[in-house]
Amino acid sequence: MEGDLDPKYTSMCSEQTIFSNKEGFFGEFFDSVKKASAKEWLNKIFGNAKFDRDRLLAILAEPNVGGILLGMLEHVTAVYKQKDAKGSELRRREGERLLECGDAKKAVILLSQAVLRAPMKGDNHSQDGGITLALALWARSQAFIALNDGKSALSDLQCSLNNGLPAKYHGEYYVRLARANALIGSQPKAEICLNLAERLSENQLNMEKLRDEIRKTSSAVNVPTAKAPELSSGQNPNLEGASNLIEVTNSDEVGNYVKAKTNVKSGDVLLVEKPIVSSLLDKFFGTHCLHCKQRLVAPHGCDSCSGVAFCSIECKSIACSTYHKFECKYMDLLIGSGMSILCFLALRIITQSTTPDVAIQNGRKIISELCTHSNRRSCEDYLQRCTMTAFLLRVLQKAEFFGRRTTESAEPTSLELDIAEVILGLLQVLQFNAHEIFETRHGEKHRFVGARPVYIGVALYKTGAYFNHNCYPSVTRYFVGSTIILRATHPLKSGEMVGENYGPIFTKKTLLDRSRSLMSRYWFKCQCKACQENWQILDKLNNKARLKCTTPLCEGIHNYPENPRKTVKCLKCKKMVSLQEHAALLLECEELYRKGAEFMDKEDTESAIEKFIEGIDLFYTIAVPPHKSMHIAEESLKACYADQGTVVSIL
Repeated sequence: MEGDLDPKYTSMCSEQTIFSNKEGFFGEFFDSVKKASAKEWLNKIFGNAKFDRDRLLAILAEPNVGGILLGMLEHVTAVYKQKDAKGSELRRREGERLLECGDAKKAVILLSQAVLRAPMKGDNHSQDGGITLALALWARSQAFIALNDGKSALSDLQCSLNNGLPAKYHGEYYVRLARANALIGSQPKAEICLNLAERLSENQLNMEKLRDEIRKTSSAVNVPTAKAPELSSGQNPNLEGASNLIEVTNSDEVGNYVKAKTNVKSGDVLLVEKPIVSSLLDKFFGTHCLHCKQRLVAPHGCDSCSGVAFCSIECKSIACSTYHKFECKYMDLLIGSGMSILCFLALRIITQSTTPDVAIQNGRKIISELCTHSNRRSCEDYLQRCTMTAFLLRVLQKAEFFGRRTTESAEPTSLELDIAEVILGLLQVLQFNAHEIFETRHGEKHRFVGARPVYIGVALYKTGAYFNHNCYPSVTRYFVGSTIILRATHPLKSGEMVGENYGPIFTKKTLLDRSRSLMSRYWFKCQCKACQENWQILDKLNNKARLKCTTPLCEGIHNYPENPRKTVKCLKCKKMVSLQEHAALLLECEELYRKGAEFMDKEDTESAIEKFIEGIDLFYTIAVPPHKSMHIAEESLKACYADQGTVVSIL
């Protein structure tokens, strides 16, 4: 590849966007296909194919390669975590014991495991008479009441009833409903539930005590949850999820990119967008909702497997009526293959569509609008992606995404080949256009000290994908669940590119390191100002800012003067100017940064944001980057915004 600083590293980076060479069986699978590929065929026939469909057909037409590939795909079978009624009962019993001992927090963990493992009502009459799920939810509702979580308790109580809670529990059911309603501040509903419980109770004395107790129950303090902010200056009607402050344009040099339509201030909310598609890393299947990516409090399971969880019945219904019904019984096979999360994302674009025809339409639209670098790929790169495409297509065949097939052969039909062509295109697009989703983990003793981002999944955003990289980005990124938020971290003038950062940032990596990383991972050479001027990393910067000329409309820049009281000649406007006022204002910026840092120490996020924005905006009126203190303030501002997204506190 032209301009590649490290071809071997580039090849390794590209391979890792498809599969792991350390885990899973796909690496060996691909090696078998590669060994069957004669060099002449690979270079002259497969290598000369111009279109993705032709590449797939070339593999199928070659007896050795196609034979090996299709033969191995015959072994694809369902592998998933099945329901376990006995295991659910054991977890429930242990959870109930912990609850009796007063350890409601640990009880919820075990009872949630019981809920996820429990089969649906009537699926296993030999265990708990077929109501294992109802009993697990029933037990967990009591644990949530003990934790003053009325909302979760109400949900569990309703679900336990829907899943066959026996009539003998109904008296206590209304008592718990009353307690849960009281905890969420709904005393009128609590009274109604108590009246119903009273009709079913034989002990009126206990009912009076209970009524008095519930009347005295104060509603629990709601823990604030992260909410996505409103867009600055309203919604852009032509750009999904974007502010009216920005727009998409293009140039021959960089293709599509986002620019400021008008002046942008620090802190402006430029993007609030839900994903086209998202996928959770499998190691978070037990702690996060498969669908919305929020952390689990009262998880609900799939009706068929115990390998994934949902934060609510709503998320469960959406997932299990679309993508998860096809992925469910092949989830452990997919994980065990070692395929990358980008492959999960490509598969999800297909499975979340209602029909193969809709999947083809949606997939082709994504491919046509985003970069694939299809003309820069090696034969081996395409062979890897074609092999993965064939594997994913086989899973779709077996999962009956195309309906019940008349043959067990892995040979694709014309419609299946259309889907395969889309998957192959998506595997190229997602390599360069997907975003990692993260949540912020607070430090043990302080919300900022020791705080760090933890990546939990990936997603594709229709508008978010248009933001180009800049080694000195003008926005910071954070998430509420899977919703992406981009906010300006310094002012922008109308027409300036709104740059995001793909990882290599000038404050932490040298120009050479950034260039190597960007070329190998994203296949482009960055031409941002930080690269063109070879800005030093943060540790090597000083606080001698370059000051703007004080002459109105002059764009002259001056090095920080040894004696600010002396006038200097501007080479741009040819006038003698005094930089004393700008030097004094620079000190004012430093003071604002210091106050912002003090508010961070006090964990007062909003006040810290206010001071950092004031200081950064002032800096941009008098000086230009790079400047050490200003960049530290920007990094602090980013940390404050991340604190307003999805966060996890370590207790």
